[in-house]
Amino acid sequence: MTIAVPESPTWAKILAGGATDLTRARKLFKYFPGAPRCKMCNAPLHGLGRAILSLAGRLPDPNNPNFCTPCQSLARLNPGGASTVATLLVADGRAWAAKGINPASVPMLLSRYHRAARRALVETNGFVDKAVDGTVVAAFIPGFAGPDHAPLAAAASHQMLHETGHAATSGPWLPVGIGIHTGVAFVGSAPVIHGTTKGNDVTVSGDAIAVAQALAAAARPGEALVSETTVAAGIGTPERRTLDLKTGTALVGVLRVVPGH
Repeated sequence: MTIAVPESPTWAKILAGGATDLTRARKLFKYFPGAPRCKMCNAPLHGLGRAILSLAGRLPDPNNPNFCTPCQSLARLNPGGASTVATLLVADGRAWAAKGINPASVPMLLSRYHRAARRALVETNGFVDKAVDGTVVAAFIPGFAGPDHAPLAAAASHQMLHETGHAATSGPWLPVGIGIHTGVAFVGSAPVIHGTTKGNDVTVSGDAIAVAQALAAAARPGEALVSETTVAAGIGTPERRTLDLKTGTALVGVLRVVPGH
């Protein structure tokens, strides 16, 4: 359970890239092995990477499984958020549509999918907002990903589709469709309850996510549908498609991974 959060100058600075220590940490820690990772700084919360970074105080926070202790302190001491132009990526993993999949194996399949998605997103400096069932939501924020956040989101989509087998001649082990949209998002910290403990979470909200979700739902397996605002931000697409969405007709770019590619 979360509550609404106010505008915060601290978060405006973080999202614009003014928190250089956090930006450097994200870029450095992604090279340390281990998963899952801290939602903010990418520090591994398990494995060899955790053992190494524990020497610097980067331990899992006891009140929040998504953060290391220093980042949970940052989120708790700086409630609020700010609006920023970002590129949103929503991946729709369709375990129920995979032919020949035993329903009992779906949880393991989704766990494998979440690991593949997080790996692709961390490597491209995406901020993983949530991974629940077949849906993965991520934001490519200027303060974390830099000014080329739109091309990085496209690169992440290609990697996710490759890792889920869409380039294999045998076909994907999990059908995935992806939507990408560049727009204004609100990013910030709010109190949250994890089971019986209280902490803070950093989340992304706004209409831009709904657009990316609609594109993901309309994407065919092995495709990433890209809004025109993302295309204008520097994504080259060899194909355009007109879609009928709930918000009206939309022209989108199409990125595709095909067998043997």
